[in-house]
Amino acid sequence: MHATLRIVTTLLVGLGAFVGCDDYRAPRTIHLVDDPGITRTDPMLTWGELVTINGVSRRVISASKPIVPPSEETWTKGHQVGAVIPPELGTVPWIVFATTVTRNGKTSVMRWLPVVGRQAGNRFDYGVVDDRVGPDGKVGITLWPVPDLAKRDVVTGDLAIPAGARLDVGVAVESQTWSGTLLPIEMTVTAIAGSEEIVLRTVQVDPRNPEDRDWKDISIPLDPIAGRTVRVRFSARPIAGPTALPGLPLWAEPRITDQRS
Repeated sequence: MHATLRIVTTLLVGLGAFVGCDDYRAPRTIHLVDDPGITRTDPMLTWGELVTINGVSRRVISASKPIVPPSEETWTKGHQVGAVIPPELGTVPWIVFATTVTRNGKTSVMRWLPVVGRQAGNRFDYGVVDDRVGPDGKVGITLWPVPDLAKRDVVTGDLAIPAGARLDVGVAVESQTWSGTLLPIEMTVTAIAGSEEIVLRTVQVDPRNPEDRDWKDISIPLDPIAGRTVRVRFSARPIAGPTALPGLPLWAEPRITDQRS
């Protein structure tokens, strides 16, 4: 029995030395969606929510905050549904106005179009799809405010970047703005260290292209900033023209992983 105890003790000591060895480390991950350094004050956005693109749901840094105003069906100019756009939405350049149908507790979008922000405070009517409503569907309206892309930049707090780390993130454009996003959007990840800015990766997303109507995953080696403390900025811009584009880009589940083991 004493011999067995010595063997078990030796194994445990050896295992403890292995786990405690400086050369052994399990990969560590920092989830940036929850980073406390991010400013989350824009009332037109929701933070850390699940967004579904083509049936796949992911947590995003920020997304447009849906608003459901009281709606009223009308029969002028065909079968339409209308609502007064809340005046507070006049602070954004664009609003997505969507007619919806709810059946068995599930709501889906029938038709949508971008509406200029100056329509806020006025009533707006839009058509529905009768075949989608059917005999048991409840028609409604959902609005999504679309801020200027230049105002949707997100900057993290200070992050110490270890050697061998990488940043993984998914990018996409919210489906209710696919038809209104007339130009490709460049999604850029930048490291900020004092006055220095280092572009780590730029990815183009064009929702007019069916291949870009899914999550696009990118992996960014962080070797250029290893050993430094930086903030990370996530930004999106159209490839040309004004930044007040009626599009809603998304950054999904960004995370920094220390790959050393």
